[in-house]
Amino acid sequence: MSKNKDFLFYRAYIIYFSFVMLMILVLWMTLSIQLSDRNSLFGAGDDRIPKKTISEEAEYGDILDKDLNPLVTTISYYDIAMDPSVVDQKVFDTEIITKLFKLSDELFELSGKLFGLSGKLFELSDELFELFELSGKLFELSGKLFE
Repeated sequence: MSKNKDFLFYRAYIIYFSFVMLMILVLWMTLSIQLSDRNSLFGAGDDRIPKKTISEEAEYGDILDKDLNPLVTTISYYDIAMDPSVVDQKVFDTEIITKLFKLSDELFELSGKLFGLSGKLFELSDELFELFELSGKLFELSGKLFE
């Protein structure tokens, strides 16, 4: 072999062995991370990850951060209450119950209207789907025209 070929030969082996050593190093680091500080091979007892146990519980509706500062809080806007001892039985029977029946009838009518609107929205979505199919066919046809 000539000197140039010997140089290329050694250079190729140096590069090859450096890549092999690099792969061995990466494999060693991966295994050392996986197996260090464990009680067993399949256990999840990793002691390198710090853990913090908080015994204080948040109030209902609160979301707290790691320092127990509120991130989201639920605030009630309306508090509805009724004291039945204040209202006469006659007034309760005649006025309040009739108003409740009227309110339930109105809610029933509104739910029927909402159901009708949802049916119309469903029909519109079908028509939109057909339009999308037609636009896809038009796109295909335009592609064929320009070929």
